[in-house]
Amino acid sequence: MKLRFGLAVCLALLAADVATAAPAYRTRAIVMPGSGYLVADGTSVVTLEVLIDVKKGAPAPKKAVVAAEAGEVLATKINGPGRLLIFYKMPPRRDAGRIGLTIKLEDPSGGEVEESFSLSIEEPKAPSVELLVTPELLRADTPETIKVAASVKGNNLEGLRIATDRGTLAPTDTTGDTKQLYRETSVEAKGFPPDAPSYLLFLAAASSLRGYAGATGGASVMAPIRLSVEIAPGTELVVEGAESPPAPVPAPADGRTVMEGVEVRYGARVRAFQKKGRSKSELSVVIPTGQVPTGLAIGIPGQTSADSGIGPSIMVAIPPSPVGGKVFWPEITVEGAPVIDTLTLSERVKVLVIKRPGEPKDIKVLLDDQPAGTINFDAGRGTSIEAKSVPVERDERAAALISVKDGNGSYSDFPEPRVRMQPGGEVPFKRIAVGKYRVSLPPSTPGATGSKLELTAEIPPPPVVAGDPLEYIDDQLSLKLSGPPPALRTQEPPPPPPPPSDSGDAGGGSVVVERPSAPGKSAVGLSAYVFAGRSFSKLLSFGLGLGADYRPPVLDGRLSVRGGLEFARGSSSGQVALDAGPSEATATVGGLLIPIEVGYVLVGDRSFELLALLGAVLRYEAGALEVGGDNAGGGSRFGFGLRAGAEGGLRFGAGSLVLRLGVDGLLTSAKGLGPQEGFDESLFALRGDLGFRWWF
Repeated sequence: MKLRFGLAVCLALLAADVATAAPAYRTRAIVMPGSGYLVADGTSVVTLEVLIDVKKGAPAPKKAVVAAEAGEVLATKINGPGRLLIFYKMPPRRDAGRIGLTIKLEDPSGGEVEESFSLSIEEPKAPSVELLVTPELLRADTPETIKVAASVKGNNLEGLRIATDRGTLAPTDTTGDTKQLYRETSVEAKGFPPDAPSYLLFLAAASSLRGYAGATGGASVMAPIRLSVEIAPGTELVVEGAESPPAPVPAPADGRTVMEGVEVRYGARVRAFQKKGRSKSELSVVIPTGQVPTGLAIGIPGQTSADSGIGPSIMVAIPPSPVGGKVFWPEITVEGAPVIDTLTLSERVKVLVIKRPGEPKDIKVLLDDQPAGTINFDAGRGTSIEAKSVPVERDERAAALISVKDGNGSYSDFPEPRVRMQPGGEVPFKRIAVGKYRVSLPPSTPGATGSKLELTAEIPPPPVVAGDPLEYIDDQLSLKLSGPPPALRTQEPPPPPPPPSDSGDAGGGSVVVERPSAPGKSAVGLSAYVFAGRSFSKLLSFGLGLGADYRPPVLDGRLSVRGGLEFARGSSSGQVALDAGPSEATATVGGLLIPIEVGYVLVGDRSFELLALLGAVLRYEAGALEVGGDNAGGGSRFGFGLRAGAEGGLRFGAGSLVLRLGVDGLLTSAKGLGPQEGFDESLFALRGDLGFRWWF
């Protein structure tokens, strides 16, 4: 008994020693909670957040010491029991690569825990961005809708933003994924001065985890102007560079010569000459300008967090020269933040490296003391999300409020949440304030009164730079349906447009979607196509077909269900053995095919998609065999077969040009379509289709 008691005491003391020796803290991951790029540029200061698991009952760390092999740790801040902020200055390019980071945590009693991590600090790598403005030339007296399209390609894309100096851009979605983003929008162009050329300026900015990119474009406004000069009597005034070359104007007796209605576009190099015979001399003339911005400034997507960091945050663009040639940059002034550096992206685009504010505020950019844009620096990346029911409004069966907050409890728009309903897939929502979004289920939502739908709202975690991977941050909510269920199936309402940006960007036309939304509704396509094939029994076939493609709102719109109707005809030539010897023969097969297929989109974006398809074919076919010019017999039958293939679709306007390659006639032969001789071969064939599909 005493032995057992002593052994129990020893085990208890040993367990207490082990518990005491267990570390009080464990670093789970290092993330980027705000703006910045983890790249070796020697200038940027990025806020890193260390997520710490604190042992139950242990106090918060009292002190933290962080050391880096390259770069510089400027400061640290313990921000609660499980969070440590590190202000880290990036190393120069020569030190790019894997960099060791050591974190030492000390508890109030003096105990220490030390852990080491490896950070990947690469050289900057910018994505590729393109901006297309149509039309690029318009008349001052003719109102017109200008269409603007921007696209960006890269890795780990964070956002795409378009802004203009004039009017409000139409609210549209940014679509795509982390490797390619695309957005189309438009603006109404009207109200320009009728007697002077003007210019509309557009700027697109994009960002990824390792760099940024920008592109500028615009529309030149053409207007008739009046030129007045004094030239010697007996000479004539000649103008070059106008849209339509005006006729020379002879000088009057007093030499005061006026040329009316000279059509001039903004940016054109217009020159005036005094001409007499074959000799001419250039004159100095003044070309008036109408509405032309000094410039345009917007925030780079994902780089406008109030995190006290330093880095490229604001992009500035200026219009081209009014008469062509070299542009001259105005003086840039930033109110509300110190400018650390100014980087030249292109002749007309620059990027401002600033010290970002530590608290939410507006930063104003002035060009030659003229406002170019106001950028709102707000909360950092969202680290928590909440979904709760709210009272329904008119024409709603249920409603929810989604809130996103950063680590300090401030509402954040970055990143935008994703909302899914079970059943029903992804659902649209409307932004009502910073970090707040309303989900509204319309009257067409199926379901009995009082039944519940499960809603999930989620955001991706902050980018992990070291440590364990993090799961998506989400919240679930059961929504109870009110009101009567829909009597008939109706069309789903179009998703509500994104709300106007409150970022204060110039012109009020900036919209940024940090996380592209996946398709949330069904689509139908109708197609017409021609096809040709060759079986392994040397039967050449061709035909035409009509088809329908249905994309249900599941699997992110990647599932395809197809049906159609095809008319096919085929023939082959050869020899058959008769009693009199071999004779030339021709076999002909034709019929009606009804394919039913299921496909999956392997690769898909706005301009191209690649599908894999597998299906069955109902076949009604007739055949005939001609030997030596005489009909040797024929027949018809219903049959069944399989087909498989791959299809590529290239987007054109409202439809797609499609090309398909595959195999057809699996499990199918010509048996029963004619005499046994010559009609017992397999119809298994290689086949190609070419057609066009219209989407609705």
